[in-house]
Amino acid sequence: MRAFVAIIVQGHRFDILEDVGCYPAIVNTSMTYILITLWPVFIGIASLVFTTMNFFYILRHRHSLDSWMECTPSSLLTSSLYIRLVMLGFIAFGLSSMTSIRDLVSQVTIGSVAWPGWDVVHADFGRVDQIPRGIWAGRGKYSEFGVELKRWVCVLCALAAFFVLGTTREAGERYKTFGRMILRLLGGKGSQRDEGSDIKR
Repeated sequence: MRAFVAIIVQGHRFDILEDVGCYPAIVNTSMTYILITLWPVFIGIASLVFTTMNFFYILRHRHSLDSWMECTPSSLLTSSLYIRLVMLGFIAFGLSSMTSIRDLVSQVTIGSVAWPGWDVVHADFGRVDQIPRGIWAGRGKYSEFGVELKRWVCVLCALAAFFVLGTTREAGERYKTFGRMILRLLGGKGSQRDEGSDIKR
């Protein structure tokens, strides 16, 4: 959705930042706050409120939650997994809010202009600018910290999701099951090859 509405405040096709690659060419206008900048901050705050409510609910009803999960052994949800999901919610908020708040502070610091209209913003829309690192690293919205943060925040979220969910006991059991399945498949192919060679002999 954000990429779809970004075309309204997109000055040209994109920029190519040296050592980074393609980067959106968003014009800092008053319309940019409404379409691009503010609503990720509001969604992050709503996510934080919801996650915090879940966290305190677990603290207050931990015993009843454990009892309910013991009565439904077939359920994939355990109390440990539930707590880890809440932890992941806090981590995701922290990482995503860094980029959203940083964008907001940067745009406010630089200062915006009134949206001049579709025709003015898209007058030279087919242009692609190539910007050397020495320029974009110290220039306003293309500051080095902001660009590098956006590059690595998705990687950090993926690593956080793995360490929170992929290092549990349940995940370890699934890894073992998958490994045994792979070994059986490889062993089956090997035995078939051995049987075929015996027949040829």
